[in-house]
Amino acid sequence: MPSTASKFFFFYAAITAAGTVLGHTQMGYNLVFPALKKAPNSPGVKAARIGWMECNQGFAFIALFCIKWANHGLTSYYDKIFFAIYTVAQIWTGIAYLRAGIYQPLVLLWGIPALVGIALLL
Repeated sequence: MPSTASKFFFFYAAITAAGTVLGHTQMGYNLVFPALKKAPNSPGVKAARIGWMECNQGFAFIALFCIKWANHGLTSYYDKIFFAIYTVAQIWTGIAYLRAGIYQPLVLLWGIPALVGIALLL
C-alpha cells in the first residue's frame, strides 16, 4: 500500500494529466489546427488533426493509472511496463518539442512521469 506522501504525488500526477487533456486540446485549436488549415487538404493533414486529438487518450490513461496506483501501488508487471513505455514516449516527445522550439509542453511531458517517479521513491 502506498504511503500518504506517495499517494499525494500519484494523485497530483493524475490531476495534472487530466488537466493536460484540456491544455492539449486548446493547443490544438490555437496553434496546430490553424497551421493545418494553411496546408493543402490531404490525407496527411486530416490524419494530423485526428492524431492530435487522439493523443488525449494517453493523458486520460495515465490519469486513471495514477489513481489506481495511488490506491493499490504500482506493483503489476504490466503496469510497470506501461509506465516505462509512457515515460520513454514522453521523453522522446519532449525532445521533439525542444528541438522545435516549443517549450510549454515540456513541463507536463516530463513532469507527469517525474511526479510518478517521486511517488515510487516515497
